[in-house]
Formats: sequence, C-alpha cells, structure tokens
Amino acid sequence: MSDDRWVVVGGSGFLGTAVCRRLVADGRSVTVVDRHPPNLELAESVVWCETDLQVDDIELPDGRVVVTAGSGEPRPAWTWRLPLDIDVPAARLVPHLRGRRVTLASSIEAMGPAPGPLGPTTEHRLPLSNGVADELVSELVSIAESGACPPYRVAGWCRRVAELDPSGRWVYGISKRLEERLHERSGAASLTVLYFANLFGLGQDRVIASMARRAVAGRTIEVRRGVRRSFVAVDDAAAALVGTDVAGRYVVGGPSLALDALAADIQQALGTDVGTAWLPPEADDSCGDVDPSAYERVGPALRPLAETLPPVVRAVVAEERPLFRPTLEVVVPPRPARPDVVAARHAEALWSGRLKAGQRWSSELTNRLRTVLGLPADEEPEGPIVLPTTSGTAALRLAVANVVGPAEPGDVAIVPSFTFVATAEVPVQLGFRIRFVDVDPYTWTVDPDDLAACLAPGDVRFVLAVDTFGVPIDYGPVSAVCAAHRVPLLADSAAAIGSTHRGEPVGRQASAHAFSMSFAKSLTSGGAGGAVVLPTDGRAAPGSGWDKPDRMAELHAIAALDQLEVLPELIQRRRSLAERYRLLIAELPSLRAQAPTTGSEEVLVHFVVDVGDVCRRDLAELLAADGIGTKPYFSALHRHGSFPGAARPLPVSTRLDERALALPFTTEMTTRDVDLVMVSVERALGRLGRA
Repeated sequence: MSDDRWVVVGGSGFLGTAVCRRLVADGRSVTVVDRHPPNLELAESVVWCETDLQVDDIELPDGRVVVTAGSGEPRPAWTWRLPLDIDVPAARLVPHLRGRRVTLASSIEAMGPAPGPLGPTTEHRLPLSNGVADELVSELVSIAESGACPPYRVAGWCRRVAELDPSGRWVYGISKRLEERLHERSGAASLTVLYFANLFGLGQDRVIASMARRAVAGRTIEVRRGVRRSFVAVDDAAAALVGTDVAGRYVVGGPSLALDALAADIQQALGTDVGTAWLPPEADDSCGDVDPSAYERVGPALRPLAETLPPVVRAVVAEERPLFRPTLEVVVPPRPARPDVVAARHAEALWSGRLKAGQRWSSELTNRLRTVLGLPADEEPEGPIVLPTTSGTAALRLAVANVVGPAEPGDVAIVPSFTFVATAEVPVQLGFRIRFVDVDPYTWTVDPDDLAACLAPGDVRFVLAVDTFGVPIDYGPVSAVCAAHRVPLLADSAAAIGSTHRGEPVGRQASAHAFSMSFAKSLTSGGAGGAVVLPTDGRAAPGSGWDKPDRMAELHAIAALDQLEVLPELIQRRRSLAERYRLLIAELPSLRAQAPTTGSEEVLVHFVVDVGDVCRRDLAELLAADGIGTKPYFSALHRHGSFPGAARPLPVSTRLDERALALPFTTEMTTRDVDLVMVSVERALGRLGRA
C-alpha cells in the first residue's frame, strides 16, 4: 500500500491537525475521518469524511492509517465519558483496519504510576489486570459488532471501566490501555503504538499555556513540589506519527524537568519574573521520567525543549485564534448521567402506556424531592405538599392560586424587577397588578428596606420574592417585613434546588416555593419541568383536580430522577466552578460577581457579573470572537413597559439591567474551562482599556 495516501482518524483535533499539516506539507493525499470539520487552514487540502465513530457507518478509504482520536481532555467533567470517547470508537473502528499499516497515538498515562524511567516494556501499574482488560475488551467488541453504539447502549460498560478507579485519576490511562488492546485485535498488517509524554503547542491549553498566561498577566505561577514532566512539541509528535516506520511500541519524550524549572524557562522566554508558589504534590501521580531510547533508533529526532518551548510560549500569549472551538455556550444542557437507564425506563413507560402523572416514576420523584428539600419522607397531614409540575411557571401559578386565591379589584402583588419575566407574568395572568421592588446591590435578591416602602400603601395581597440565580433571599428580614404588614411571602425559588439558608434546604422558608427543572438548572427534567411546595391549608386542595393540567408526567420525571442520582456531585461541581470564577474575578477591579446572602450556601444556575463601567456590548463581542457565549441577563422588568402603573425608581435593578452579563456556566464545564473564559475576559478588558 502506497505511503502517498493517508487516513487520519481524529484529524480535526489538536494532534490530528498537526499530523494533517505535516502530511500536506510533504505532498501526501490526506483524508480526515472525524465528526468535526478540519481546521480552516487545511479545509482545501484534505478530504473530510464526516463520521461519528460511535454511531455512523464507517468506510475508510485506502491508505496508511494514523489514529489520533481519543487524545483529548484527560480530566473531563464525567470520567465515564473517557471510555465512551476513547474505547467505543476504537471498538467500532478496528474491524476496518485489517491488513493496513496503522499507527496509534497513545500516552504514557497508559502505564499509570509505574516507576520510571518509562519505556515500551514497562509494566503498567493501573488498577486494571490483564484478565479484566480482556473481559472488558471482549464484551465491548461483542456490543460493537451488532451496530451503532450510542451512549444509551454502552453507558453501563463505560461506567464499569470508570469504576475501576473511584478516584478518577487513572481512568484516562485505563481507557488508553484498553484502546491499545482493541487495536491488537484489529488484524492490522503492522501496528505502531507511540506512548507520548506531555504534548504542547498552540491550540492546547494545559500546563505550559496556563503557566505562560499567568506569567504574562503578572501572577505567580503555581507548581506542584517534586513533580517532573517530559514534554513533546506537537509538531514533533506529528513527525513521529508520520515518520516511524517500524512496527512496535515506543515511548516518545524528551528529558524530564521539574515544574519549577519549566516555570523559570517560561518566564525567561517571556522576559518576566513573577516567581513561583508551591502546591502539594498529588498523592498518586505518574513519575514523569521516560526512556525514549527505543524510539530514538527508529523515529525522527525530537528537538530540544530549549528550542521548541520559547516560540510556543510567545505564540500562546499573542495568539488571536478563538480559545473555544466550537463555541462554549452560556448554558450547555447536562447530558443524562445514566443514558442506558433513562432509555430503558422511557421505553417501558411508552410501551406500557403509563405516562400520566401519578404513575411509578413521577411518584418516586415526588418522594425523592421531599428528601432533597428537607421535608419528611412521607407526607404528613399538617405538613407541606410537594407536586412535580410541567414547568417552573406552572409551579408559580399553583403557588399563587393555592396560597392567595383569586385577585380582587385593585389587589397588588410585589415582585422584584430583576428576575425572569414569568415571575411577574403569573400574577398578572391571575388578575393582580404589579408593583416592583428593588434588589440588594450585592446579593441581587429583594431589598428588605425597599420592600417595606412598597408595602406601605396597604393594598398588597402577597409578596413574590426570588432566590436570584439560586442565591437564597435573606429570608429573616424579608419574612419579618411581610409579617409586620400581614401579607404572605411566596418564593420563586426556580434556581434554588440544592441551595441552603442557615443550614436548611430552601423549600420551607416561605408560604410556598416554586422550583424550575428547565435545561439550565442544577436539577433538570429533560428540558421542562418544575416543582411546588404548598401548605396543606391552602385555598385549593391538591387531589381535587385543580392541579391536574400542571402535573409532571412520567417521561420528564424519569429524566429528573436520573439527575437526582448524581445531584450531590452536580451541586459540588457548580460550587467549584463558581468558586473558581469568584477567585479570578476578585483580581479584576472592573467586574463584580453576585455575592451570597449571609448564612446561605447557594447553587447557582448562571454565573452573572456586573461589568461596571465597561461597555457590555463590546465585552460580549470580544468574548464571542474567542468562542465564548454570553447573555445580558436579566432584563429589568420595570423598564419593559409591559406592566402598566408599575414604574418607580429602582436604581439597583436599573444598573443591573445595563451591566449584568452571564458567562458560561454548566455542569458540563471543568475548572480549566473557567480559567480559559477568564483569560478571554482579562484579554478583552485589556483591549478595552480596563485591565
């Protein structure tokens, strides 16, 4: 088979693009097999075979094959997706490699924490025995032989792989090890496996890029004490994949160096001196020392780090390319935690016809929600009632109807202006006039002092306050103001599932609470849904039929139960992302983040900043150029003109209407994503003269 024709599987990724660039420069014919399009600079020079290896039919053209798929993010938000992204595509690909010359890009992570120097004969130290590996590979091959492997077919297998290492540290290495064993079964005419040390280059944002950006921003570089690493420039890795003609296994890497020495080299390349700060070493880590002697006998020589590092570092801090491709949106709806379980339950419900509210899964959801909201597991005669609903808006409507009842002529409802429009629309739909209240300048929840002024005329039937973006209302003073004027307090707690106030879950502080489970929330139910906590002594009795049209049905309840299985992890992830954002924003005097209420621990639905005197539109446009989505959120309702007679001075809400900007925030993100977003924010502020 001629070496003039090449097939690069995963050719649109970081490493795959470098391989294609090298082959095109050598005058080779290149076909890219990837679900994403090739890099724009290569679009006219390669043939793109659009293929999702997990689910599409696979047809490989003739040519020598380089497999770079599965070389992406080694620390994703969900570890079970590593075998999904690495091993499942490999299982479907390898039957098409019989008789071909194949080169596989792997990683020294496949050797685990084995003592160095790491060479091709080093015995791995992963929590994976050869027997278990063979069983897992055989099972996955059997699954793949029967056709497409969407997540709901293979999630159980992927979870078993991830569960081999509960710490999550070595799931990437395990997945790469299994990938290699799958390729061993391919029947390839020759198989070359290259175990790369740490790759670096323009377009990859890991250790070197992170250090370079901290240095150029004047921040101390944080390094782990005692950690050593070997590095390979991505162009050298591409040369190795293209130019290693002898079948076998090889470790590719240069001399290792301590991370503090790397930090010093980066500072020297940039002409800065920000210093280093020590972090404790990881308890379980790779050794970082490699033995590339076998590779050096058969492959192209690697350039020394002193030659490859400086131009990459300088290019990283000067680059104009988008930091995210495709765009990182403001909200990425969370994928199912157990897609196989969700699919099976959906199929059973559809087949049986048990789809209405009150069946098995919606009843189980009701009971589980009681626990999450800090209510007794079993409904008590005098205790609050929980109803899963079709939406957060439906939950609001049920809360008002149950606690307040129908409006009388001239009745007023007090609502914050800085909120989602449904908060005000529901009272209007039920016949109430709206009077807007301002919010606290720090927490963006109802201002108790302004609330007292709103209640003074004596015409208010109820107050509908909001746990803004998941930050709980300051319930103590707000409740006291409402009690002094003898009006009920209802809470639009749409985003507050998982939030706590003074140690108690949000859900019992007001006369009723309405929650949302829409696609952006910490707990979702397949795109729509909500829940309401009602008192037993309300105006309408649940069960009498008044609430039927608004009750959540089985299919959405199944989706919500899936998310409830991992809710503690979802909550912790959101809090970690918010903590990282706040830490980085605190270094930027131009921006201010929403503050938590005293005594509360929130679970945010959106991370929103007050951009101060910065032009919000200009900032958003610069972030968009970096592939980062934003949204002006919320719009202050008192400025809409949709609520007659509601206008009064609301300075904080007016300011937020002009300055609030939501940044990407979702449980699908990692803290590395947050760091990159803030790199773009800081870069944009510098261009706007506000750094």
